[in-house]
Amino acid sequence: MTLASLADAPAAAEWRSLVEKTLKGQPLDTLVSATAEGLPIAPLYLPGEGPRTALALPARDAERPWDLRAAVAHPDPARANADLLADLKGGAASALVRIDPTGAAGVAIGSAAGLAAALKDIILEIAPVALDAGFLGPQAADWLAGVARGSPSAKLNFHMDPLSALAAAGASPGPVESHLVSAATVAARLAARH
Repeated sequence: MTLASLADAPAAAEWRSLVEKTLKGQPLDTLVSATAEGLPIAPLYLPGEGPRTALALPARDAERPWDLRAAVAHPDPARANADLLADLKGGAASALVRIDPTGAAGVAIGSAAGLAAALKDIILEIAPVALDAGFLGPQAADWLAGVARGSPSAKLNFHMDPLSALAAAGASPGPVESHLVSAATVAARLAARH
């Protein structure tokens, strides 16, 4: 299909008429399917119809109803902190810390103290912090919870997702089931604290 052919596309009424004719009297709704979550998927969406591309959720912050998340992956935690602070001062609304203890693909963090160094002077009640720690997600979530202790209204996103880590790495250091259990256990424990 070319862009020029779209100009000759049939109107909605014409399209529906042709589909109903093909369906031989069955209603057009028989072509509607659903996602695993039960959300309907129509066979065709015409301009001005269909689901929105973003959910109409209430804004977390009335002053800033959007989120521009700054990602940091510099191996040195002090440099990562300086980069995050500069991004937040420059207009970013939240931070994403990529953690890789080796420093090859993220901030070289291997403890709560290392994460605290990367988040030094960041006000967790104002700037939400998210983690991208791969298989270290549960351990990094504990570190972040420790850093945020004393800040009951801190906005934290732990992002413990061993399946995405498996997809990215192509292999798992140990049975993936154990990573799933660990993530679920830490998530339940952290949820019980709040």
